[in-house]
This record gives sequence, C-alpha cells and structure tokens, in this order.
Amino acid sequence: MLRKITCPFRMPCSVLLLLLLTPPIAHAHVVKTYDGEEVRCETATYGHDELLLDGNTAIPRERVKEIFFEMPKIAPAVSEQTKEIPQDIQEILKQAQEQARKYPDADGIVLLDDGEYVLNEDGTNVYRYHFRGLILKEEKKKEWSDQSVHFDEKRERMKLVWARTIRPTGEVVPLDPATVTITDPAGGGVSFGKGKIFSYTLPETDVGCIVEYLYEREEFDPFDKEMFFPRFYFQAYEPVRRSRMTVTIPKTKTLNYKAYRMPEGKGTPRIISGESAITYVWELTDVEPLIPEPSMPPYSAVVPSVEASLFKSWDYIFDWLTRLQERRIQVTPEIEQAVREITADAADQEEKVARIYHFIQQYIRYISIKGSIGSGWSGHEAFYTLQNKYGDCIDKSILFTTMLNVIGVKSEPIIILTNRAGVADRSIPSMRGNHAITLVHLNGRDFYLDATSTSHRYPAFRADDHGVTTINALRREIGFIDLPKPEQNRRTYTLSVRILPNGDAETEYASAYVGDYEARVRGFYMVRKESDHERMLANMVSSYSPDATLKHYHLDNVYDISKPFSMHLSYTLRNYVVEAGDLRIFAIPGAEMDFPEVTLPERKYDIAYDTGFEMIHDVTITVPETYRVKYLPPEISLKTSYATYSASYTAKNDTTLVFHDDFRRTKRVVPVRDYVEYKTFLQKVSKYSKEQLFFSVE
Repeated sequence: MLRKITCPFRMPCSVLLLLLLTPPIAHAHVVKTYDGEEVRCETATYGHDELLLDGNTAIPRERVKEIFFEMPKIAPAVSEQTKEIPQDIQEILKQAQEQARKYPDADGIVLLDDGEYVLNEDGTNVYRYHFRGLILKEEKKKEWSDQSVHFDEKRERMKLVWARTIRPTGEVVPLDPATVTITDPAGGGVSFGKGKIFSYTLPETDVGCIVEYLYEREEFDPFDKEMFFPRFYFQAYEPVRRSRMTVTIPKTKTLNYKAYRMPEGKGTPRIISGESAITYVWELTDVEPLIPEPSMPPYSAVVPSVEASLFKSWDYIFDWLTRLQERRIQVTPEIEQAVREITADAADQEEKVARIYHFIQQYIRYISIKGSIGSGWSGHEAFYTLQNKYGDCIDKSILFTTMLNVIGVKSEPIIILTNRAGVADRSIPSMRGNHAITLVHLNGRDFYLDATSTSHRYPAFRADDHGVTTINALRREIGFIDLPKPEQNRRTYTLSVRILPNGDAETEYASAYVGDYEARVRGFYMVRKESDHERMLANMVSSYSPDATLKHYHLDNVYDISKPFSMHLSYTLRNYVVEAGDLRIFAIPGAEMDFPEVTLPERKYDIAYDTGFEMIHDVTITVPETYRVKYLPPEISLKTSYATYSASYTAKNDTTLVFHDDFRRTKRVVPVRDYVEYKTFLQKVSKYSKEQLFFSVE
C-alpha cells in the first residue's frame, strides 16, 4: 500500500522520524520534488538535510514536495545497531514509528498517559503519573520538555521517580536528579499561595525524541482522611496511544464513580480484588486527538473522563463546610460600624444590598493568600478581610454574607465551577469548584451576586457564573444558576445618521447597557488611561470607514458602578455613501453581524456561550431631498429554540427612514443535533445585517 506524505514547505518532522527510525527497506518508493521531478527508489534514508535514495542519489530537503511510501506489512528487520538497543527501548521506538506513520501531521503523540491513585488505610494517599510522548514538531518540544507541579509542602511530598529522553537512535539520556528544583510560586498577580513549585526539564530533547517521566505526589497529612476525589481525562490535543486511570482503595471503603463520554463498554472499570485492597482500572487506546472548534465547551466538558469519590451523599461535605463557614461568618463591632456607614441614608433594603455589594467590589481588592484547605474553601474570618481590605472570591463571599446579616438580609456563600472551566453535574459528591459567589434572599426573591468583579452594577454578576450548578453548604442544597433573561444583559445602540449631498454621513451615536455586557465595556475603559480613550474610540469609528473623523465623545459613569454606563459619540464618515451612476448605496455603520461559531460545515461539539443577551439597534436616517428610495430590505422575523431576530425599515416621510432590529439569545448551549438549524438562522441574520439601502438621485 502506498502512503502519501505531502511536504508543503519542508519535510514533516514525522517523516524525518520515520526515516531516522527505519533502516533502509526494499519497497518501491516515489519521491516528487517541487520542480516536477519524480524519482522511484528501493530505499530512502535521511541525513545531513538531504534525502538519500538507493544510497547514491541525494535530494536536498527543501526540494522534497511529496513522498509516497510503500508501507511494509511487517516490522523492519533488526539491524546490527538495533541489536545493541535494550528490548524495552526497541519496543518503544517501534510503537513511536507506528504512531508517526499513522499521524504524520501531528505536533506530538502521547504514547502513554497513565494516572494511578492509591488510598491507604490510614487516609494518606499517593498519585503517580507516568507520561511518554513523541515530539514531532518544534512547538511541542518546550511544552513537553519543561514540567512543573504545584504542591503543598506542609501536607505533600513530591518525588521524581525517573525521567529520560530517548533519541531516535535508541540512546537514552537520563535526567540528573540534581537538576530538579523546588521553588516558591511566582510573586506576581493576585495569588500568593503557600505551596511550592516542583520543576524539572527533560534533557537534550529535540524533534524526533521521546520524553518520558514518572512522578509521585504523596499526601502524607491529608486535611481530611475521608476526602479522596480521583478524576482523570482520557484525551488530549494530540493522538493518545494508551490512556489509563487506576484507583486502589482499602476494601473497607467503597468507591462511588461515574464515567463521562467514555466509548461503549469502557465506562465500566476492570476490578481487581486483592487481599486488603480493591483496584479499579479504566483504559482507552488509540484515542483520536481533540480538534478545537469555535465556541466549543471547555476541555473537561467534552473529553472522556472518570470522576470518583468515597461519598454517596453530600452530608459529610455539607457538615465539613458548614463548620468552617459558620466560624468565619461572625459579626463584629467593626463590621457593624462599616455597614452603618455604607448604608447610611439608603432608601430601602434593596439599596442597602446594592451599596454593600459595590463596596466589596471596589474597596476589597482581589488578592488570594491561602495557607490551608480551610481558608481555601471557606475563606478567612470576615473581620480579617475587612481589616486588610483584600481577599479572594471566598473571602469576599464570607464578608458579603456577614455584612448582609447586619441589615437582616439572609444569604449564603456558594461554591461553583464556572462555565468556562467545565460542567459539574454534582451526582458524585466532591470538592470540585473554582469560584465562590453569594446567594441573596431579599423580598421573596433568591438571586446571585459575585463581588469579585469591579465593574458589574447591581444586580448584575459575571457571565461565567451563569448556567452552573451550586454547592450551598449552609442550606445543605445543590442548586443551579439560571441564565438571566436576555433583557437583563442588553446593549442598545441608538444612531442618528444624516446623509449629506456630497455622500458624507454625519452621525450621532449613543450606546446604553445593562448586565454583564455593561460591565465588560465599562471594565475595558476603567483599566485604561483616560488619555487613551479618545484614540480607542477613534479607532472604533475608523473601523466603519477609513475616512472617518471623531468629533466629540463622552463616557458616562466609567468609575461609578452604581450608575448606568453609556457612551455618546459624534463622528463624520466622509464619502461614506457609494455612488454608482445615479444610484446611492448606504449601509448602517456598525450594524453588521458575523458569527464565527457557525463557519464550520458541521460540528462535533456543542456551541457553548457564557450567557444569553439582547442587542437592539434604533437608527434614524435622514437623506437629502433629492434622494428617492429605490430599495429597502423587507421586514424579517426569524426564530429558533435558542434565539430570535426581527428587523424592519420604515419610511417616516420622504427624507426620514427608521431602522429597528432586536436580536435575543435565550440559551447558553446549542447542541450539535441542532447545529444545522441554528447555523441557517445565524446566516440569515448575518446576511440581513449586511443589506444595503439603494436610492436614486433626482
């Protein structure tokens, strides 16, 4: 069988590996060059940046366009050189050769991805990870050569059992244990954890090499001996030859587990029963690489995985978290005084909640300093956070709940996994979460607030909190955060466009916002110098037309998050109207919509947004008296299960036209099964948004 390998710019690294690993073999090969030459040969070897055919014809590497290999049906004969290579290395090289043939365009290939969890009778546990990967392109070299693991030195020990680089020749270069480093985490940013960084670099790596390592992380002093939560993912962005998860627990324990997206028959583990322990094994082989798609769900929500726990109910975790949180939610005289000052003269409870929310957002800096699992999951004492004026998400949530207690409003800290980090279905009780927010109960309403943002106006909260499950330990509840209604995340653009006889478009622009989108735009300008605002807005206007001039601008309430943020611009688009004989052609500036998430002919994965939204354009167009309407796009109304769109043009009189449209997306996730329908909908919306208006001139 002939196998074609195309070399568009240079010979692929996988081809080099094949030629390096494979001794000369007697099969018919065909080599094509960029200048049209076609050479047939019995043997092909590579060295010194040239391809040597039948031992006497050399072709420079840069001339090679395509190679047609006659693939051998059996493994190549063992040469004198390979006889000196240990048998295990020969097997690894043989497997690497087979995988390189199978995936000639891959950046790298994961030959082994092996994670082992062991829980001991005394509650201590060990995690061992064994990786073996074939580097096929330069960009994979650094990623796989430099390794680092964060650990808590007060509770955990790290050990590099061994690490090595295997060259294509079979030479093994072991890592010198003296080169392993243990350092403090980088001091920049807003996180100051108490752990250490365990780092090492595989030696003498290059394209065509195999890197391999095995490390152990031993938890010798677990924060709670009942909390053991193995989790493993079986797919990568590279092909995976073999991926395995092993969990061993004492027979006195019971493992509760769930498999996600595993192939049929692979979600049930192989169980090995020993004298005092029981082992569960899940394994996949020949896993295809994960190919990213626009707006797809996060990695952990699409790949095969297994999650496990010793718990069948949430009672233990609820009890544990409640004990920690209740100790930290304590009102002190200092907190009472602060709340009185913040809420002075507030009209009602609603305004008091809003003021406290904005105070924590703006005056408690987001900085994480964690020294224990207790502070990591339940925060510091509320007084500590208020006094120091900094804290992370759980610190802010604890302080918020405490301050709301002062005004008699009930609330609880909530643990979530943000929608950009994955999906936690909570059927397996575990400590899976990466963020903390607050559930507020006010005037018969239950709603969520997230005090980590510095730009969200009450009652808006971050979009990555939307559509996720929640852990409410104080109420012993697993909940869900519904998406806000589209009108609660609205952007409205109001334009008044006056077309001049010379084709210029004088425009008055105003934008108003509600919800998460308001916070994003406000936040964009908050963190930038005021002196840069004009330049950035001028660039925005220039995107409508290269011959544009920003005449005036004003941004309302950039820094006062208790008030609505809005933008007001005046600009001229010179020569904006297109002349075509006696026709004049006009398109509304900035109204075009494109949807990169539906550019693929088909998808393998769902489309996943952060949240829903609404976008409205209200545009008044004034034309010269000499203009006569030749064509206006007809009214349109489109609807799917996930979004709706309506738009219309109306002639108010001979010189005034009004355009109004309304796009509403009500769902966060569009399943693959509805992709074609949704794609068709968005394509129609995009096409309509680009419609032009035609006028004749008298």
